[in-house]
Amino acid sequence: MDLDHGLDEFLPTTVSDAEFGAAIRRCHDATRFENWDILSEEEAAKARIREWMKKLALWHRKALEMTGCKNMEELYEDARNSSSSRTKDVYVFFNSNRKKQTTFFSIPEHFPDYREFIVNQPASDEMLGQTARAALDAGVRNARPPPD
Repeated sequence: MDLDHGLDEFLPTTVSDAEFGAAIRRCHDATRFENWDILSEEEAAKARIREWMKKLALWHRKALEMTGCKNMEELYEDARNSSSSRTKDVYVFFNSNRKKQTTFFSIPEHFPDYREFIVNQPASDEMLGQTARAALDAGVRNARPPPD
């Protein structure tokens, strides 16, 4: 983890689509997967988690300095619920941020505002930026689990 670059990138809303797309590509390129469930109770694993938490706390402090916010809640209070993922074939931007994957049911029937924005790879930075901006503009703030 590089504290100079942080865990997120903060960009002004005035960046061009190409700059936005390049930032998205950088973030996906820097993604590292951690499976906390498989870490053992060994001291080495505990030390690794403590070290990561220290870096996260330092990064939070840096993020607050960069944005002028008082706390992390303030930083993210106006954030749109959205997410993205990348496979070898596509970039996908979602206009909601669901904690659990949806099951096979009619998503539009339960969530009429839910959308997926898909860009085939390879894609230009400009196309990534335009698509991500469209997903953010269509953001659904309160995605709820489907009714029983």
